[in-house]
Amino acid sequence: MPSILTFRQLAAVLLGGATLLATGCESTKATPKKSENLTEPFSIKRGTLSAELIANLGEPDDIHPVAEYSVEAMVWVYERKIGSESRMVLSGTRDVRYYDPDTKQTISIPEPIMSAEVTYTNEVTEIIVVRDRVVSWSRSTDKDSNIDGISR
Repeated sequence: MPSILTFRQLAAVLLGGATLLATGCESTKATPKKSENLTEPFSIKRGTLSAELIANLGEPDDIHPVAEYSVEAMVWVYERKIGSESRMVLSGTRDVRYYDPDTKQTISIPEPIMSAEVTYTNEVTEIIVVRDRVVSWSRSTDKDSNIDGISR
């Protein structure tokens, strides 16, 4: 029967080999990741190359064609979370029973139930790209709220 030291050595070798296999298959090609927070100002202008968009904003979250145009036009969609806030809100009441020593009776008193509401502000930027150049864009924001994991 192998000793405890042998099992520990075997586990270390297996863990190291699994780590090597998991990291050894990673691609060495560097692809720009989408930045949640831009570190330097970047303005979009008509005529900006799509490669410059990718270099500054990263890969878009979605790309879909614009069907109305006869030219090759694509809409690049970038979504990012730009803020959040939380507050406590009244989500209901519950009856709490108390014994009143003066009247010698049990009474029910409604007690408020407070829950955390988190509101996220999201920004969606849609950029129309024709033949690898920016033609137009729009930016909008929306808010998502949820209380205890229930979205509204």
